[in-house]
Amino acid sequence: MAGATEGLDLNQALDVQSNVAAQVALNDDVSLIDVVTDLSLFFQSQVLDAGIGVDTSSCQDLVGSGLTDTVNVGQQKAAKVGFDWENVNGALDKLFEECEELQAAVENNDVENQREELGDVLFSAVNVARFLNIDSEHALYDACDKFTDRFSSVEKLANERGIDMKTAPLSVLDSLWDEVKLSKNY
Repeated sequence: MAGATEGLDLNQALDVQSNVAAQVALNDDVSLIDVVTDLSLFFQSQVLDAGIGVDTSSCQDLVGSGLTDTVNVGQQKAAKVGFDWENVNGALDKLFEECEELQAAVENNDVENQREELGDVLFSAVNVARFLNIDSEHALYDACDKFTDRFSSVEKLANERGIDMKTAPLSVLDSLWDEVKLSKNY
């Protein structure tokens, strides 16, 4: 995947960005890290070429905005006519229900239904955020940045201990993750 965004203009890169999840889901050889890294490098080069002083190191700069706003508008419209949960607990129950439906779709290897159920999980999570007055998009950016920071720390720790991350068992990598998580009070 390295270099896949080379030679693309900004609109083409945004098209690539909007299809990242589909690429990763459909191709075992493409990792999300590769795609995000390529997009990050592309956007950074565009910013440098344009002479714009923007920090493109956070995940917020790698993803488009507005989708959760669109979801919120639909949810708020439904709420205005009374089609809404009484409180966050109803929204949370719905989120858990959607997670169970996604799990069932995964267990049944129902690929078509997996996409639908994942969409329902995401939609329901945004609805929970609405009840909590949390900007779901920024919460996702923060989570992405936190993951990136933790993963970098895991890479550093693995390197310091001579652990080859490509060949280390998941249990070893997971223990490094837990160690980083505890040390940084995440």
